[in-house]
Amino acid sequence: MFPIPLRHILLSFVFFCVLQISISAQVPRIYQENKPVWIQKSAKSPQKINQRDIEAGFVYESLDYQVHMEQKIVYSRQVKEIVSTDGVDQAGQIYVSFSPDYQKLFFHEIQIVRQGQMLNKLDISKFKVVANETDLSRFLYNGTYAAYLILDDLRVGDKLVISYSLKGFNPAIGNKFADDYYFQGTEPIARNHVNYIAAKDRPVKFKTFNGQSDPRIEHLDQGLISYSWEETNLPVIHSENYEPYWYFDHKYIQISDYQSWQEVADWAGKLNPVVTTNPGGTLKNKIDEFWTRSKGDAYKYLALVTRFVQNDIRYMGVEVGEYSHRSNNPNKVVEQRYGDCKDKSMLLATFLKTKGIDCELVLVNSYNRYKLEDFLPSPWVFNHMVVKATINERSQFIDPTFSNQGGNIRDLYFPFYGNALVIKAKTKIENTPRDVNGKTKVLEQYKSLDSNRAQLIVKTIYTGYQADNNRGMLNSTSRTALEKNYLDYYTKLYPEIKRTDTVKVKDDRDKNEIEIIETYEISKFAKTEDATKKKYLTFFASDMFSQIPAVNSNRKAPVSLNFPFTAEYEVQYISDKAKDIQDAPIFIDRNSYTFGKSVKVDGDTLKMNFQLAIHEPSVAIDKVPEFMEDFNNTEDLFSYSYYINDNGSIGYTNGGISTVSWFAILITCITLAFCGFIFYKWNKKEDKSRLIYDADYVPSIGGWLVLLGLGLVASLLRITVDFFTIGFFYSQLWSAYDIYGVSQGIVFRLLVAFELIINLLTMSLLVFTIYLFFRKRDIFPKVALLTIGVMFFGPVLDLLLIELSGLRIPEESPESYTELIRTMIFGAIWCSYLVKSDRVKETFVVKYRNEEVTPTAVEEVAQQDNPDADNDENNKEL
Repeated sequence: MFPIPLRHILLSFVFFCVLQISISAQVPRIYQENKPVWIQKSAKSPQKINQRDIEAGFVYESLDYQVHMEQKIVYSRQVKEIVSTDGVDQAGQIYVSFSPDYQKLFFHEIQIVRQGQMLNKLDISKFKVVANETDLSRFLYNGTYAAYLILDDLRVGDKLVISYSLKGFNPAIGNKFADDYYFQGTEPIARNHVNYIAAKDRPVKFKTFNGQSDPRIEHLDQGLISYSWEETNLPVIHSENYEPYWYFDHKYIQISDYQSWQEVADWAGKLNPVVTTNPGGTLKNKIDEFWTRSKGDAYKYLALVTRFVQNDIRYMGVEVGEYSHRSNNPNKVVEQRYGDCKDKSMLLATFLKTKGIDCELVLVNSYNRYKLEDFLPSPWVFNHMVVKATINERSQFIDPTFSNQGGNIRDLYFPFYGNALVIKAKTKIENTPRDVNGKTKVLEQYKSLDSNRAQLIVKTIYTGYQADNNRGMLNSTSRTALEKNYLDYYTKLYPEIKRTDTVKVKDDRDKNEIEIIETYEISKFAKTEDATKKKYLTFFASDMFSQIPAVNSNRKAPVSLNFPFTAEYEVQYISDKAKDIQDAPIFIDRNSYTFGKSVKVDGDTLKMNFQLAIHEPSVAIDKVPEFMEDFNNTEDLFSYSYYINDNGSIGYTNGGISTVSWFAILITCITLAFCGFIFYKWNKKEDKSRLIYDADYVPSIGGWLVLLGLGLVASLLRITVDFFTIGFFYSQLWSAYDIYGVSQGIVFRLLVAFELIINLLTMSLLVFTIYLFFRKRDIFPKVALLTIGVMFFGPVLDLLLIELSGLRIPEESPESYTELIRTMIFGAIWCSYLVKSDRVKETFVVKYRNEEVTPTAVEEVAQQDNPDADNDENNKEL
């Protein structure tokens, strides 16, 4: 081992000392001083809080928030009453954040009130000042610090009093002012006092929300005005899952001295002017390079510079001080190869304007999608900057912070940011586009290998924005990790699964399409139902299922949705023993979303199709009950399950593993009993317009009657098969309550009941008609006419009732209408034949009581056909 030279040790020691001194010098100081003399005293006493509303173990007895706009000071005071040991843990840590680049932190008091005694706990030397970088997770360094203190000897029953001031406003906003304040929070507040002090000539505007009162205005000395609020006994506001970012149901106020959105745009434009004259250095070289490569084509140039800014300038920002709202010089951004949204937008705008392409910087909010008309003009309602480019009078928004976007530059995806403010003269609020140019298509193909094994091939295609979203994930994930993630996903569904081939990924950047193919083999493919011990298969569109938020029935807030989202999910089960399975398709069409599912058999393949599209970022409050009704049984809605029969074929279960519908059985018993009783009575009736023949003289069934008889039998067989494949006796078909909800569920059940009764009536009539046909009964023609009428008018009436019901049931397929027209045509032909045919009149003459007949009957029939015959005979005798 070689000895380390002494001078190296000394140099290292000196470097370490210099580093420590440098670090120490960078830690901001905090101060102690008396309270400001201008603060306003509260006029109201705190109201007692219901102990049942306390969650964190303490209650805010008093909150004070006061702002002096002219002195640029924000004063805060808190009084916390500790009611449990949890409160000691929660309240015993003091944490105040500030930006030392333009703010100084002054503590005024930290006291514990115990049994009427004041215990002073303010000792600046005990504070730790640490960098907290609240936006570090988003690759943004904002230079914020926090003064941190852990209190000792804090007990249950104590009151903790803290007050401090922050001096200094963000220089980016100049001498203007804007703020908002929320009166309610996650803990009950006994008293909340808010006060803003401004010069008389400052044009301050206030706006209140959710029932908050207007300010109390008081004129002070030195040309100042106080605007104050004082609220007591403010309850806790509980947020709900999947609330949109923009939704607030608690009391709050907005303050601003900006008079218009144009004034906000002017402020942003002065802070971030797009400079196009004499760009130098690396930036000029890049501009010349891209212009040469594009050969002067504006759209090609736009594509080149956009890809460069998006993919080669990484997203990271140092937003310290005024640079929270001011962009860095584009030359600097190109050289350092990183920047935040302002830096990247300014760089892209510089690229474009330098070559005469019209573009503007745009302010948006990436979370809240504000309806800006509902708010006072303020810079603080925005948190993001993008670019609007115009070529040949065609405008499009571009977000330079995105990366890995593909496709034609004209079709570049831009997220829906709601309202936007274009930074230009004579501006106005604009709506960003609702770009839904993208889709996910999933095909899961299960091929039966034997009784309990299957091959699974999964083909997923992402297009448009879905390809953009997944491209980054694919680029940052190793193939080994990707294959493991996909295998783990299907292992949750099929524990006995193994991958039989590598995952294949194909990324077509020009088409902006990504294709992923997975191949697996599943053992123990079927599951066993506990109650019946039957084996069954379940197919689940889980990717869609995860898009539907689970919400409570007593919800009062809108429901946030993953907008935009469009997906098609098809599951195929290939088996040589597949049989025809029919299931009532489901289609739900709302303003915020559409959903559909259907199943059919194509040769040896059972195809289950699911479709889901989300059209809005959220479900409105008044539509939440409808949303909950539509998706209150998502597991059944996004799945199909089928029994495996003894011969290996799959049997109908209509959704989940089915149970018998006793309601359907009851309707069936009543309908069949009614039909049996009516037919029994009807069978005894006679057609008095017809006389009976002797059995030896009754003509046999022949001619066109043979075809009529075959048609009746074929119709009975077809309707019977359809009847049992529809699944009337399965409870899932009747579970419209789970699909359409309470309001429409009853109507849907009545429609299903009507269809059941019509089918039973039709089959019963066909059985009775066939019986009369072969008995050559005299009442056959009338019964046959009735049967044909029911076969035609029953479906017509069903379609009419569906239309009148208002249920969102998908339209009938063209084949259904073709079948209805065919029934009408053939029905009309056979009805005409039954009425006019002499063979029908001669064949169907047997009466119910025709047990014994005499040959004279023939003469009676002949007389009926020729009433003048008796007169001729009498004339002969005379």
